[in-house]
Amino acid sequence: MPEKDLIALGAFILSLVLALSAFIYWLINVSYKINRFIFELKSGVDEMKEHSKQYDNYFRDLKQLIAILNRRLDYLKHIIILEYPQYFKKKNDDETSD
Repeated sequence: MPEKDLIALGAFILSLVLALSAFIYWLINVSYKINRFIFELKSGVDEMKEHSKQYDNYFRDLKQLIAILNRRLDYLKHIIILEYPQYFKKKNDDETSD
């Protein structure tokens, strides 16, 4: 083989090795990014599970507070109806009172 052919073959083999190493580097980089994404996703899910207990307590307390407020509003409505019945007359009441 002539010397030029050996140089060309060496350059070709070197370019194949470089391309293969670049591909392997790309695979490692992609694998690292995927692993990091999965780790962040798992840690986010774990954090959500941990906080869900706190949120369950919070929402339970909030539901109780809303129920208490509804009862107090109903009581207030009842008091207002007793104190100011003229504002809560129905049409039938007006017709029968005449």
